[in-house]
Amino acid sequence: MDIDSILLDAEDRMEKAVGAQERDFSKLRTGRASTALVDGIKADYYGTPTPISQMASVSVPDSRTITIQPWDRGAFASVEKAILKSDLGLTPVNDGKIIRLPIPPLTEERRKDLVKIVKKLPQKNIFFTPDKNLGHYVSTQVPDKHFILNQGFCPRHDTVDPDYVKKVQAAHPQALFLAHPECRKEVLALADYVGSTSGIIDYAGASDAKEFIIGTEGGVFYELETRNPDKVFYPAMEDAYCINMKKVTLEKVRDCLRDETNEVSVDPDVAGKAVRSLERMLEQMEER
Repeated sequence: MDIDSILLDAEDRMEKAVGAQERDFSKLRTGRASTALVDGIKADYYGTPTPISQMASVSVPDSRTITIQPWDRGAFASVEKAILKSDLGLTPVNDGKIIRLPIPPLTEERRKDLVKIVKKLPQKNIFFTPDKNLGHYVSTQVPDKHFILNQGFCPRHDTVDPDYVKKVQAAHPQALFLAHPECRKEVLALADYVGSTSGIIDYAGASDAKEFIIGTEGGVFYELETRNPDKVFYPAMEDAYCINMKKVTLEKVRDCLRDETNEVSVDPDVAGKAVRSLERMLEQMEER
């Protein structure tokens, strides 16, 4: 076999491997709606097991809902039954006109389940985007996989300085340090707990400790202090607030809804490709 044939064969094998991995990841339920979740589910259609996508229109009207519109009204019951019998763990809502699948938000327990699922995937190489810090943290949970990290990062979490954290820890020695996994690895090494925003909130509420150092965006402090008025929270950075997030105000949201202004239009072809990329990204990553 000459070199050109070897290269073509290798390229074909690599493309098939990537395709298989994409299909595996697309079927992970991560708290984000995706039509890929119902791929492979077959419903009884006049005695023949038929993929749902071949007997209904499947769409994602929003990030938390999948809608299924069977073309044959007589197929509603069989589609609903097939979903209930599948391993999705979702309860369909059938009003006789359309079937809706509400997608529950991704919980900390579900995140741990996802790590277990990724561990079972046969592929060894994982290209992780967009956040290098989060990718490094996930790689520590799945040491038998080889992670190729995209060099993107969250500007707020990446600025958490380990030296500053040490100073706060020295000033408050009884405080537990709770960090978001998008912080740098040097920061995570100092943490008593690493988890998502919701995980940090839950951990602080369940802990017997009375003082905490918080390594994530400052907007979480309101929720922490509201739920735990008897506890004290210290920021792990000098400026804990994301200027971009704070550009979204209640007044601006009100004005946009009232006046129907600032609408963004995207070419349908571009939008379709963008949605596909975003869905893949969000399915493989946890919430910021």
